[in-house]
Amino acid sequence: MSQRRKLRQRLRQLADIRDIMDAMKNLAQVEIFKLKPRLENQQQMVLDLERMAEDFLSYHPYSFPDNDGEVDIWVLFGSERGFCGDFNEALLEHLDHCLPYSTSNQTFFMPIGGKLIRRFTDKPDKTRAIDGLDVAEEVPLMLNHIVNGIGQLQSQFNAVNVHAVFHHADTGQLTCKQLLPPFEHLRKQPSRQGTTPLLHIPPADFFSILVDEYLYYALHEIAYLSLLSENNKRIQHMTGALQRLDEKTGELTRQYHLHRQEEITEELEVILLNTTIV
Repeated sequence: MSQRRKLRQRLRQLADIRDIMDAMKNLAQVEIFKLKPRLENQQQMVLDLERMAEDFLSYHPYSFPDNDGEVDIWVLFGSERGFCGDFNEALLEHLDHCLPYSTSNQTFFMPIGGKLIRRFTDKPDKTRAIDGLDVAEEVPLMLNHIVNGIGQLQSQFNAVNVHAVFHHADTGQLTCKQLLPPFEHLRKQPSRQGTTPLLHIPPADFFSILVDEYLYYALHEIAYLSLLSENNKRIQHMTGALQRLDEKTGELTRQYHLHRQEEITEELEVILLNTTIV
């Protein structure tokens, strides 16, 4: 096979690769379009629940749990698929920064996503792996697995601290958020004076329901933030890869035309040589 034919075959392969990468980039853009309105709804719900908790705890501070958990659970929102740069590596680096501040005697990890789970194969007894997600529609199923995993550890220990580590799409920063016990920033707020709001159930039961609702919506918010950030990273990664691919294609195209010119020149020389002999 001549060099020009090899170059033509390589150019066709690069064109096929570019089509696949374009499709992956378009899918990421579609996912971002779906995620943004869902994320806004979840963020508003979390904000409303935090305001409700602030108001409730200002009148019923004794409902706040006093004991710290005896174990720490780190829920790590990684990626199920690749092509998103250093998404998982940066998450692990941030976890290493957060771990020294852990005060419990035992630590469990709950990595989410196949690409991240592979980094915890050396800690099987301390790891509760969760399958990741590709699209927003898979978030509820994934959160069920997270809640079940937390529940299993809660049944083994008296109390747990649950921390979520994730990429925050709004700020572009890695974030560590404590989910259980919740509302830590409200622990030392002063009690309000005046008439206590009337509740139809005991304050402890109300607070328990509030915590369940908060955990549900907070996990949804974090999952959407992480997935949105992952797709933003994927678009950035794909854009850079496509640019390099176009540069490589341009270089091979120039080589292809150069070899074609050389072949034409050789053909002309043969024609001229045959004409001279005749």
